[in-house]
Amino acid sequence: MLARLSVKLFNDAAVGNEMLRPAINDASWILKTACIKVVWIHCAPVNRSNVAICQAPAGALELHILSVPATNDFHEDTLGIAMPHVGAGDRAATFLSRVRETADRNAGIADLSVVLGVAMAHELGHLLLHSASHSSEGVMRADLRPDDLKRASQRRLRFTQEQCEAIGRNLASTVLSHQ
Repeated sequence: MLARLSVKLFNDAAVGNEMLRPAINDASWILKTACIKVVWIHCAPVNRSNVAICQAPAGALELHILSVPATNDFHEDTLGIAMPHVGAGDRAATFLSRVRETADRNAGIADLSVVLGVAMAHELGHLLLHSASHSSEGVMRADLRPDDLKRASQRRLRFTQEQCEAIGRNLASTVLSHQ
């Protein structure tokens, strides 16, 4: 049985639907390997002219697609950031510029939407695992090798069994805490 997870998606980088739709599909497929059915809630980016709150169920995660990292403090291979339990909830972001650089370095192996989908699933994985740590295999590797991207293109990149079990435990405890 799949656990339902709401994710508020803020497309701050204004990624076009021709790239965003397949990226969402790839991220959804990867998360499905951890028994999660994602309900994507498309939210308008927050700015001076739009300060409206994006309506979502309690416990929804927040994912932003940013054009570039906000600072230069990140390693050059960092595709995003996750901030579990910071402030009012779980937030993550992917950096489109870094995703694009990774796709360009791996031209012919994985297209831009695949790399974006992997980055989205990876950052959401940090939130679901309640951890900033990485693994030596699967979608939670710190750095994506060409072989990882090839597997992602073939829909063979996924969470490890141990990660799936940890995510399941974390989701169960989150559901209990919201009751």
